[in-house]
Amino acid sequence: MPFDDRYDQLSEATWSAFADSWLAEIADQGCTEFEFSKKVTLMKFLARPEHLWNFIVLSIEKTQTNFELGRIGVDLLERLLGNFGPDFIDRVEAHASSDPAFAIALSVVAKHTITEDVWHRVQATQSKTYANIDTTDHRATVIDLEKHHLQNLKLALEERRTD
Repeated sequence: MPFDDRYDQLSEATWSAFADSWLAEIADQGCTEFEFSKKVTLMKFLARPEHLWNFIVLSIEKTQTNFELGRIGVDLLERLLGNFGPDFIDRVEAHASSDPAFAIALSVVAKHTITEDVWHRVQATQSKTYANIDTTDHRATVIDLEKHHLQNLKLALEERRTD
């Protein structure tokens, strides 16, 4: 898979600002521009997996809400595990065991393109770490994520109708 070398040139400060901007956009659930979400989507496909991993860890450190953690799980962790799961599952397990915020992000990951062997390990890790998650807050996060995705689908359909 060809990777875009421009991501190799980004400084730590640039990565940090990128994460801050993306998380601010996520926090603004009324946002309709999605400038940084589009950039994150491109990064998921064009950056080396190590950059994606570092961005996930950095973003989790900066989160302020479970909704943001959920977005990291469904937007970034699923992609990383779906494409590079065997290379990263050990790190994912270790982080989920030691970092409750990481465990919350992992708790919303679904199988999609994750291989069976990696998926079994994800599920085992989710089960081990789920006991440490405030399930009331977690259910609210999942509901908010579903509402957000429905809102995005509605916007996409409206855009198609105007084209």
